[in-house]
Amino acid sequence: MALFAPDAIRQMTDETTYLEGKRLYDLYKIAHMTEETLMQTRQVEAVVKDTPFPEDVFIAVDGSHTIQEMYCSCDRFYHSSSAPCRHLIALLLEAPAFTGPPASPGSAAPAVNDAVKDQFLEYFSPFQSRVEDVGTQIHADFLISFPVDNRRPDVLFPVVQVKIGENKRYTVKNIYQFIEAMKNDAPFRLAPSLTFDPVSHYFSEEDLHVLQLLASVLRDSEWGPSFQEQWIARSGAKKEIAIPPYAVEKLFGLLDVCSNAYITDTYGERPWNVTENWPYSFFLSYEKELDALIFSTPQQETPFFISDSKYCLWDGQLYCPDKELARTAAAAQRMLMQAEGQRLIFSRQEFLDTFLRWGAPLMNHRCLDMDEKLQENLHTEPLQTALYLSKGPGGKITGELIYRYGFKEYSACRTDTVPSFEDAYFMPRDRQQEQLQFQRLQQKGFLQENDRFVLSSPKNIISFLSKELAALRPYMDIFMSEEIENMLIPGDSLSLFSDIHADEGWMELSLTSSVTDALETPGVWKALQEGQEFYKTDDDRYLPLDDELLQRLAHALQQMPKPAQSAEGDSVRYPAHQAFNLDKHLSGNRRWQTTLDVDDMLENIRRAAENHTVLAEPCGVDLRTYQREGIQWMKQLATYRFGGILADDMGLGKTLQALGFIATECQENPGEEPFVIVAPSSLLYNWKKETERFFPSLRVTVVSGSKKEREQQIQQQSDIFITSYPLIRRDVEWYGETFFRGILLDEAQAVKNAGSKTAKAVKQLRSKYCFALSGTPVENRLDELRSIFSVVMPGLFPNKKLFSSWSPEEVRDRASPFIMRRTKKEVLQELPEKVETTTYCDLLTNQADIYKKTLENVQQEAGALLEEGADANRMHLLSLLTRLRQICCHPSLVEPEYQSSSGKLEELVRILHEGAAGGQRILIFSQFTSMLALIKSRLTEEGIDYYYLDGSTPGEERVRLAETFNEEEGPDVFLISLRAGGTGLNLTGADTVVLYDLWWNPAVEMQAADRAHRLGQTKTVQVIRLITHETIEEKIQHMQEEKRHLYDQVITDEQTSLNTLSENDIRLLLTGKAQET
Repeated sequence: MALFAPDAIRQMTDETTYLEGKRLYDLYKIAHMTEETLMQTRQVEAVVKDTPFPEDVFIAVDGSHTIQEMYCSCDRFYHSSSAPCRHLIALLLEAPAFTGPPASPGSAAPAVNDAVKDQFLEYFSPFQSRVEDVGTQIHADFLISFPVDNRRPDVLFPVVQVKIGENKRYTVKNIYQFIEAMKNDAPFRLAPSLTFDPVSHYFSEEDLHVLQLLASVLRDSEWGPSFQEQWIARSGAKKEIAIPPYAVEKLFGLLDVCSNAYITDTYGERPWNVTENWPYSFFLSYEKELDALIFSTPQQETPFFISDSKYCLWDGQLYCPDKELARTAAAAQRMLMQAEGQRLIFSRQEFLDTFLRWGAPLMNHRCLDMDEKLQENLHTEPLQTALYLSKGPGGKITGELIYRYGFKEYSACRTDTVPSFEDAYFMPRDRQQEQLQFQRLQQKGFLQENDRFVLSSPKNIISFLSKELAALRPYMDIFMSEEIENMLIPGDSLSLFSDIHADEGWMELSLTSSVTDALETPGVWKALQEGQEFYKTDDDRYLPLDDELLQRLAHALQQMPKPAQSAEGDSVRYPAHQAFNLDKHLSGNRRWQTTLDVDDMLENIRRAAENHTVLAEPCGVDLRTYQREGIQWMKQLATYRFGGILADDMGLGKTLQALGFIATECQENPGEEPFVIVAPSSLLYNWKKETERFFPSLRVTVVSGSKKEREQQIQQQSDIFITSYPLIRRDVEWYGETFFRGILLDEAQAVKNAGSKTAKAVKQLRSKYCFALSGTPVENRLDELRSIFSVVMPGLFPNKKLFSSWSPEEVRDRASPFIMRRTKKEVLQELPEKVETTTYCDLLTNQADIYKKTLENVQQEAGALLEEGADANRMHLLSLLTRLRQICCHPSLVEPEYQSSSGKLEELVRILHEGAAGGQRILIFSQFTSMLALIKSRLTEEGIDYYYLDGSTPGEERVRLAETFNEEEGPDVFLISLRAGGTGLNLTGADTVVLYDLWWNPAVEMQAADRAHRLGQTKTVQVIRLITHETIEEKIQHMQEEKRHLYDQVITDEQTSLNTLSENDIRLLLTGKAQET
């Protein structure tokens, strides 16, 4: 039983390899097989007697029949060890089955017995290689004849006849039946007086091996039947077996050790004998009259080769010459027989160019006789090649290729004179090998120019020195000048140094090499940014840019702005914050070397909140721990002229932290440049009052009013200037001469569009650093964060195209050192709960009729617009959606003649009456001032007093209204326009927030709700969203839930995303179906 089934072995490799391996197995080529079991792993090794060389093979198989290891010494397995070669296939077919460890006492006996029985039957089967030492030995004679192959008249093939007997030998008249009888352990009648019985007769081991080979030939599915049938048809007898080409050398090897093998022909039978070498010699002589060499042979016939083997038959004798000799001698004999007078005449040049290919093999095997003078002068030496490399003009490499035979040398690029046959030292050349060496050099990019080879392309030079040179060394000796040896700057000689100039906000980088001073950092940078493969120095040396350090650096540079060159020109400069990007890409490479200042900066920024600067303390309030950490974080970033985004949850006191930072800076360095705060118009006086309240020592100037007033205000001596985004656009030129210590951008969403006039104006302000304050720096798109950072820290993010390919995780990784974000849940454990509820309202009857009619019209009109293109008609489409939302609020917003109420307004009135009864103080937000007007009118009818604030409310009035409401003086209801009052107000006097209508972005609603749910609130805050049932509002709410988490994903750690309102969003809102893709 074999280790693996034949079908399983066949699937381990290709069909050709399997058949080659099976043939080796059938020919009993496996020898010296040993087995060993270690830790339930079966190890089998053997020698496969293949031609021209035997190969060592080894396999290791575990108990589950999985091959753990395999090895073969042949070239094919060495170059491709993923599948078994033919030698391993033969071993797999030969190796006996793995039986596993001894059975335990309780194991299944029937299975073990079956396995043992199979091994027993296999071992004692009638036609194995085992030779019995019992019974009577019977002898076999093997008679081998060599008929001509009809397909190739110059080739013979062997035919074997067998005679068997104890004393007298009997011809086996039907060898096929005899082999079959042995296989089946059946008697076979050889003669009336002799019947071969496998039970009582046995053969010698030598005879049995030959018979086994004959049996394998017969059972060969590829050669056996058809090959034998052709021979039977030709000979008319079944007493002989024709041997196919693949089995010839195996058979002859077995016959060599048999004492009873014979060659039979017309001359009778002769004992089997094989002679090495070629049967006869050729002759080489010099004819002075012709000045030529004569090559000849006295023989009139060519030896017959046996099939495709190395054996040949000549004059009744079997020869086994070396393969090279056999091939050369046979070809020479055939051509000589075709030549006139059976001789060939060679000129000096012809002889020199070809002799090593045909004459040397004959001479080496003493099959070439020559006259005495020629034998004395003729010398053969093997070709040795040398390549001499030196540096040429323009950084080129020049090479001289030399062919050397003994002490004779020839240049590959020069034509040498042909020596005379009578010269004392006549040396033939191996032109074929010379041409091969010539081509090898050309393949490496060298071109012949006169008497030299030249390599001029920088790309080829680098490739040659770094890779191809080593590939040439096995074929020739290579000698290089010192200039060539130093032409390539090794990557491991490089070091990248970085240093920080904190007072200027720069990081300086320089690249050096331990082997040259000619390396220019700006030049290497340019080559890396342009994606070049190498950098060439002024002294014609090359630096390949595929070094690991340089490749990491190149990847980092793709994400960095263009560098500035140092004044000395030997280094490059980047904003210091790019140290984080470089450290991310280069950390771990020992050739990235940072100064202590760089290391300190990286560590200080990563732990900025742990800074221990003495802070300016606000009046009348104690800073909370997280607020102190926020101020320390800003202070540490400012030390390195970095900016950042303070992105704390709404209501955690970003204003107080910003003012605390400013006050600390002014306390440490009084009299330096002022700060400028840019805020929404509605918040200017809120900033002024907060500054005066908490840090009264700071001089504050609000820049507002007429153009003349503003111009005068800017000229005042102040610690802080406060102005608005609209005004900064108009007045930016006035700030041109002013250098600010720092810029603070409140509600920094105002610069979320980098191309807007506001963002461009703010970028023109000059300062040491800039901070942004925003609870929602990302509202719709990741690009909004990039835009804010383009103002706060220019160059932190790459260009827009590359940035758009980044994942939110990559954005967060780059921005994280420069964003401070804490949520109420994290830092205000004592903050009361915020309870959010949704109240669904039904459309009133008249309202429903209007909504249904409008919906049909909107769907029809929107369908046509979407066909034309959503982008071109975006504003029109949004207006259609807004019309439906307004009907949900109150139909009179669309149809002024409408006289009835709305379901949502009635629900609001109910909530207000219920709230009044419970002593609740309520904020009502709506994005439509026209809706607020309707609510005002209805509240008057209901006798409910209220405060009111929208975009037209002056900044000082906003502050007064908020303070009055918080002091619980006057009305308990505050009507507020969502966009005008959703930010910058502290309305902790309220405990209920009603969001009358939905905004596209839930972040805006969160801001509005947190006017009440913020630091200072002592009551539970209830947030009520009013949603009209079975309308577009429900779809908007669903969309909000799906897209709510972009902010958390970038600023914190969630895993969803948000886009602006897309064409599919619009289709979903109007039809409930997305566009098919």
